[in-house]
Amino acid sequence: MKFVTEIGHFIKDRNDKEIVSEVEIDKKELTLQEKARRLLIGFFAMMFALTVLSRVADSITIARVSTQSPKSSTLTFNIEGTGTITADAKKYVKVQDGIGVDKINVEAGREVKKGDVLFTLDQTDVNEALKTANREAEKYENQMEQEKLSVTDSNLSTKEKADLLYRNAKLDLDSAKEDYLDAKKSYRESEDKVKQAQNTYQKALTKNVKQVYINKMREYRAEEKSYKNIQLSNEESLKNANETLDSAKKTLSDLQTIDSNIKEFLDDYVFYNGKDEKQTNDALENLFIIAYGDQEAYENYKDQRASLEKKLARAKEDLLNAQTDLFSPQSADNLTAYQNAVTTAKRAVSDAEDDLSKVKKKENCIRTELNNYITVKASNNTDKIQNALENVKKSIYGTNGYKKHQEDLQDANRKIMDAEENCKSIDKKNELALSIEQDKLDQLQEIIDSIDNGTYDKEDAAESQKQAIDTAKNELDTKKENIKTTKKAVDTAKRALEAAKLDQNQAKEQDGLNEETFQKQEAAAILRVSAIQIDLDAKKELVSELLEIQKNNGKVKAPVSGTVDQISFEEGKKSAADNSVVIDTGGYGILITVPKEQGEYVSIGDDIELTAKGKKDKITVQVEDISFTTGTQNTTTDSSASDSVAEDGTSEELTKITALMPEGEYIPGATLEANITKNSDLYDICVPLTAIRSEGNDAYCLITQPKKTILGDELLAVKVPVDVVEKDDTMAAVEGSLSVDDNVIISSNKNINENDRVRLEQ
Repeated sequence: MKFVTEIGHFIKDRNDKEIVSEVEIDKKELTLQEKARRLLIGFFAMMFALTVLSRVADSITIARVSTQSPKSSTLTFNIEGTGTITADAKKYVKVQDGIGVDKINVEAGREVKKGDVLFTLDQTDVNEALKTANREAEKYENQMEQEKLSVTDSNLSTKEKADLLYRNAKLDLDSAKEDYLDAKKSYRESEDKVKQAQNTYQKALTKNVKQVYINKMREYRAEEKSYKNIQLSNEESLKNANETLDSAKKTLSDLQTIDSNIKEFLDDYVFYNGKDEKQTNDALENLFIIAYGDQEAYENYKDQRASLEKKLARAKEDLLNAQTDLFSPQSADNLTAYQNAVTTAKRAVSDAEDDLSKVKKKENCIRTELNNYITVKASNNTDKIQNALENVKKSIYGTNGYKKHQEDLQDANRKIMDAEENCKSIDKKNELALSIEQDKLDQLQEIIDSIDNGTYDKEDAAESQKQAIDTAKNELDTKKENIKTTKKAVDTAKRALEAAKLDQNQAKEQDGLNEETFQKQEAAAILRVSAIQIDLDAKKELVSELLEIQKNNGKVKAPVSGTVDQISFEEGKKSAADNSVVIDTGGYGILITVPKEQGEYVSIGDDIELTAKGKKDKITVQVEDISFTTGTQNTTTDSSASDSVAEDGTSEELTKITALMPEGEYIPGATLEANITKNSDLYDICVPLTAIRSEGNDAYCLITQPKKTILGDELLAVKVPVDVVEKDDTMAAVEGSLSVDDNVIISSNKNINENDRVRLEQ
């Protein structure tokens, strides 16, 4: 029984131990699970923290950028420079290129009045040019209407717009065909001119020699008379120019003489000071005479000074008497009266001293500066001596007088330079004019001599008619090329019509443009209309000029009075862009010099706004002539322009712009600020200059492009190569793969490169 009981206790203890072991195992397993759960939670918490940290770091390191979409725009060029007033204003009379000059009615050196005929143009060429100008003006008007319709008819369907484009293409084809027919007609007219020139040449070969002799003698006498007239006119103009030069030299000499006299008397004063009282006083007197204007003015000053000194002496004497009376025994009877008398006497002395001090102020100032000059002279310091000398001059002239004297010296020097340059210019023009006339005389004399000695060659005499044949043939070749060009234009217009027809057939209805696209197209159309308007205005102005010439039977008249300075037209030849009749108006002009790259935007007839420094009022003038040279800016003469160089020692390419000043009085050499504003043609793709980047000689832009990543969408900077067509101060017109839908990076808070991640500035 006991054994059984013990066995039972044993089993019970064992079971209890096993139960305890199982509980402990369960507890251990529970602890591991808790630890794993906690580790997992910590892991995710750490990942979240690292993600947040990564995002923060990312936001700090990634560049923030600003973007802008490309747009259609015109570029604006502001040409700024300093203009110099000149006294040799010139009017340039030009005509459209390619018009034949039948006759030149004036010669260099001749005076003309407003309305005088300068030269006569070929009426057929004038009519042809007028017809072409009218047709081009109509084209610009059609283009403007088309641009306006592109905005006002923005609600048209695609089909309706295609119909409109088709009609416009048909009009372009009709216009191209008309140009082609005109070119063929012009070619036939040129063929007739060649035949006429050949006939004229044959007639010249068979012309009676005696008649030739008579005609050449008549021409010789006329040219001889013209030569003498030009010679007399040249002598008169040169005489006037030399008189102006002599006057300027005399003015400068008089001014320099005063300075020279001051220096001479000053040296005498220093030399004789303390050695010879008379010589010293004489030198001082001479300086005072200069200071007060002349001997009479100085004597008047001395009389006034002596009078005031006498007045002061009397006042002092009165004061002494009053003071004596005050302290005399009988003064006690009326002390107050005596005291008042002393006060009055003292005031009289003070007033007399003040009056004398004011009158002697200039004298005292001169004496002070003379003493200072003597002291400085002993130091042998060149700079100090020169400075002391100028101070003596200032005390003699007075501050304002010294300033005016210096300005007068500069003005006199400038006038001498201008007068010398004018003399050289007149001499050169005279020499050229006489040389031209002498050549004509020599040619005529040669023909007359050859007839006299029997060596006259009919073919030589007909050389000008032979050259007319060559000119007519060259014109014929040009007209032939024009036929080819207009034929190509017809073919191009046909292809455009076919393409418009295809678009018309393929067009589908659509609801219309969205608001944003409409606004962009509207803005672009407005800019295009503005650009076309500029061309239309210029063409209308040309039409007006040609109508006036047509009305006058081809005669071009002088728009101003003056003297013919230069003629670059040639009879029997076509006009060129640089051909003109230059007239010296005798008025005032302005010369503006700007860098060549700016001047290339300027055209004849452009408005120039002129303002004086510090003033708001503006003067508007028009560009008369444009030429190119080398030198530095603000050059006023051809000679100086060719010789001057930039600060680094290299010549700079410049544009010289001239204009006529309105009637009035001006100061030659005075300067005005000049501004010319020009707009470019409309460009389809324009971006800010800050968007243009470079790599070697290649230009490119960076645009933003989205890219999907495991962390979400990111923006990358993508490189797009471009060609910069033109640029102004803020924008650049480009060609390349950019589109109006791209977001071009125009600025960033740090340097970025291709494929860098970026984010948009909020």
